[in-house]
Amino acid sequence: MKLKFDAALEYQHQAIDAVTRLFEGQPIGNSSLSVALQTDAGLFRELGVGNELRITPEVLLANLRSVQERSSLPESAALFDPACGYPAGVQPNAPEAVPHFSIEM
Repeated sequence: MKLKFDAALEYQHQAIDAVTRLFEGQPIGNSSLSVALQTDAGLFRELGVGNELRITPEVLLANLRSVQERSSLPESAALFDPACGYPAGVQPNAPEAVPHFSIEM
């Protein structure tokens, strides 16, 4: 994913701050990622950084609640929302489960 933003827009700075605070404590890693995609238009290559989450779910939830408090948002009870559903056989705290964050501005 590529993110584009206008540095003159304060709400975009606030959104970036909220997302980075969500992952406070995540160690900086040197993992790299290369993706090649073949389409009718040709071959596209992108380089990036792999996303291995190394902070615990407890730290992530504490960070989430802190960001929500700063933004006057309702506090999340948990990282995983059963109402969103999960693929068959996937438990809410399994590595393949995807947490849901409410940190809107």
